[in-house]
Amino acid sequence: METKLVIAALAFLAIPVVVSEFVTIGGEQFYAEYAYLTRDESMAACNQRNMTLLTFDKPGKYDAVLNWTVFQGYHSQVFWTGAVRPENAKKWIWEPSGAQISQFHWGLLEPTEDHNKNTICIYFWPYFGGWFDEPCDNSSSTALLCEFVQN
Repeated sequence: METKLVIAALAFLAIPVVVSEFVTIGGEQFYAEYAYLTRDESMAACNQRNMTLLTFDKPGKYDAVLNWTVFQGYHSQVFWTGAVRPENAKKWIWEPSGAQISQFHWGLLEPTEDHNKNTICIYFWPYFGGWFDEPCDNSSSTALLCEFVQN
């Protein structure tokens, strides 16, 4: 009987729980969802909502989002951002606006990618202290954080 109970409990835990919500962080509106998505899939999911991938394009925004992830239980999740360094380029930009990134919040030992090849993107991993660079087509996030397009 105990074995069946343990198996039932484990089966219950294996069922993915979809949590999605619109939230306000630092006075701005965001959409948050637990989702395993590539960067392209993340971008498409945001675009479907007339939103963009997360950007840290304003003073204080990084700290506000970081604090929100910690207090709302998203701190161990990985989020793709709108940051990109196009192939053979030396500068990082916020892809939604094209603005050059001037302030970075790199995680420990970052950046690491060879900046002479491929298009490189940045994901945000609060648990490990910041931003990490990765080829845009390499891996998946564990959560989605979109922001409304600012006009």
